[in-house]
Amino acid sequence: MSFDQDGHLIEDGVHAEYQELWRRVASPLPTAMRVRAGPLSGVVIWSDTVFLLALGEPDAPSTSGILSALERGEQPEALSAHPWSGYTMGHWDGDIGIARLSTNPFCEGHPVLSRAEAGTFIAQYQDFEGRWQSMTLQADQSRK
Repeated sequence: MSFDQDGHLIEDGVHAEYQELWRRVASPLPTAMRVRAGPLSGVVIWSDTVFLLALGEPDAPSTSGILSALERGEQPEALSAHPWSGYTMGHWDGDIGIARLSTNPFCEGHPVLSRAEAGTFIAQYQDFEGRWQSMTLQADQSRK
């Protein structure tokens, strides 16, 4: 690999004879917005092609209590809210966000985020019983 006088990357073939010229294409910076829905808060970061959604309950206790209860065969009350917390990365198909990677594996490969009116997203997730749930994420004006 080398760079030409204009700073373009030139890739030379290793197992075959070829050269590729790589030119940097300007792309817009992603947009970020703090969001809130009930006790959950988080951030949505998006561009024209991809998104990252991070949601959680800021004052939630650690998940160790949930794990301990599950190990004892109990179903803790906090378990039903747990799938909302976490991170999801994905790509846009029009105004629908499809999860590629998520801390909730039930969501991967499915629509999880919709672009609505300005300052609003609709988030979807699949709960432990296999039901799809949704919530409206509003711009959080309390934090800048």
